[in-house]
Amino acid sequence: MKPYRILIVDDDPNILNSISTLLIDEDFVVSTVENGEKAVELLKNGNFDLVLTDLVMGKVDGIDVLKVAKEQNSDTRVIILTGFREMNSAIDSLRLKADDFLLKPCESDELLLRMSNCLNQLDLIRKNRKIELELKKSEERYRNLVECTHDLIWSMDLYGNYSFSNKAVIKFLGYEPEEIVNNKIFSKIHPDEMKQIIEMYKKSIKEKCGWKNVVIRWFHKDGSIRLLESTATPVFDSDDQLRGFNGIDRDVTMKKRMEDEMLNTKKLESIGILTKGIAHNFNNILAIILGNTELSLDIVPKWNPVYDNLQIMKNASWRASDLVKQLTTFSRYNDQKLESVNIGEIIDESNGLLRSEIPGTIEIRYDIQITDETILSDPVLLNQILMNLCLNSSDAMENTVGLIEISAKKVFIDNNAANDHIELKRGNYIQLVVKDSGTGIDPSIIDQIFDPFFTTKDIGNGFGMGLAVVHGIVKYHKGAIRVDSKPGKGAAFTIYFPGIQTVTKEKSDESDTLLMGNEKILFVDDEEAVVSTMKKALERLGYNVKTTTNPKDAMNMIRSKPDMFDLIISDMIMPQMTGVMLFEEVRKIRKDIPFIICTGHSELINEYKAKAMGISHYIMKPFSIKKFAESIRNVFTDNYKN
Repeated sequence: MKPYRILIVDDDPNILNSISTLLIDEDFVVSTVENGEKAVELLKNGNFDLVLTDLVMGKVDGIDVLKVAKEQNSDTRVIILTGFREMNSAIDSLRLKADDFLLKPCESDELLLRMSNCLNQLDLIRKNRKIELELKKSEERYRNLVECTHDLIWSMDLYGNYSFSNKAVIKFLGYEPEEIVNNKIFSKIHPDEMKQIIEMYKKSIKEKCGWKNVVIRWFHKDGSIRLLESTATPVFDSDDQLRGFNGIDRDVTMKKRMEDEMLNTKKLESIGILTKGIAHNFNNILAIILGNTELSLDIVPKWNPVYDNLQIMKNASWRASDLVKQLTTFSRYNDQKLESVNIGEIIDESNGLLRSEIPGTIEIRYDIQITDETILSDPVLLNQILMNLCLNSSDAMENTVGLIEISAKKVFIDNNAANDHIELKRGNYIQLVVKDSGTGIDPSIIDQIFDPFFTTKDIGNGFGMGLAVVHGIVKYHKGAIRVDSKPGKGAAFTIYFPGIQTVTKEKSDESDTLLMGNEKILFVDDEEAVVSTMKKALERLGYNVKTTTNPKDAMNMIRSKPDMFDLIISDMIMPQMTGVMLFEEVRKIRKDIPFIICTGHSELINEYKAKAMGISHYIMKPFSIKKFAESIRNVFTDNYKN
């Protein structure tokens, strides 16, 4: 510790010298002056810990020195030295905040004791001031932390009133702190959770404990719902009596939305994976049914009743094929080919189909505000979305007069809007809305409507896949879907499709004429029924066909006569050798022969991979004979050009 600085003021040189000598021996830093004028000057220009001053000293006396010392620094301790005759004046000095007084002459021990007391007071004052300063800094630091944190920090009394809230409440719930402090906050809780939360609060009071990670639905000031995860600890007074709770809440609205989205996506992907496990075999069966049906339609006259039955079988086969496509849409590894599609045209074209499926008591009204805008999609998928949403709306207006409104327009999603849709990025979108005047959706189930197999219909009246399929398709497009509904007020499904394109789609040839040929074709498939059906179809198209169910036999034929065939068509999934492996072996013998892969489903290859490998064409089962014929002729045309 630094030595104390002492100022001695006395007009008696003997007293001045004797006290000065005593204090220097005690390691004090001593300054001496012989009158009040010099003392005042020193006090104004310097800083002293203690002043020993005579009371009576002429024009500027000890009272004046006392006043100046306290004005300059209220911490400075002042001891008045006085004679007996000046006792009244000494008492007056105490009233003026002198710290002590001594009668002259005084013993050295007494002087040192009085000085020690004053300096101890000074040390205590300085220590307390330092503690107060540190406490103030600490409070300021924690106040800044509380106000700067993104979490809502609060204090609550036993009656459920906020006694404190930081400014995070503005962001979380839209209220200023003063709007909720001293008010019952429970009124802002969603009514479905009110009873549960109040019971939890009463239990916490009874057991004198807090709570941890309790997710509560709150009403924002704008009427929206926010999810806050709350943790609180009890607050006790000095008598160990519970006085309330301190807590911290975190906004988990977006987190919960993402978790629900991921869970739903996992459900859909599971269905997609399950479907893909059977898709290959199922599509092979459909190829057999569809191929033989089309071959039969060629030879059965239209007047024969069997013709109509075959046509029904053909349509049912395509519906089954579409169902497999719907289910595999849920998988993230879908092989669907996306192209530039004018969504306005798709909506126009869907009108006839929708009108045939929707009861006449329901009006369908359109508001299409887009013309040339296109999205990267597939017409089949877009038709599925429209059909499923409109059928869902129709079911909500069963046996009543109603209205379905379909609208589409171009919108721009900025950063603020993107925050409300975690799936979307800033940019241009096509907004598709399907709105109805039906019964609306019960709030208790609105979070479940996109779950696979969830339905409110009676057993046998629905499988609960319609909206799940829509959700899967939208996610596949990297879009977003939102539903707004209130019981009795209808429902509105809003979909955002990203990546607006400007590519113009070329119109395809709609002729029903089959493209014929006479080349030699080798067809390879491990399914005997598929081989038999495709052989008939190819011969119907005029080709000379050899078939085998064993890819190794195919290789033996090619090795024995490399120029025997003009085209090889192979299944992809076969026991002894995949279609790709067969292609690679064939190329070692003859590089110029065209090769087509046709498969019911495969994770190993798709159209883009096939093209990159040099495979001439890739076609998915089931397919129509017309499409099969076109694919073959296109391959030959390209091969002849090369």
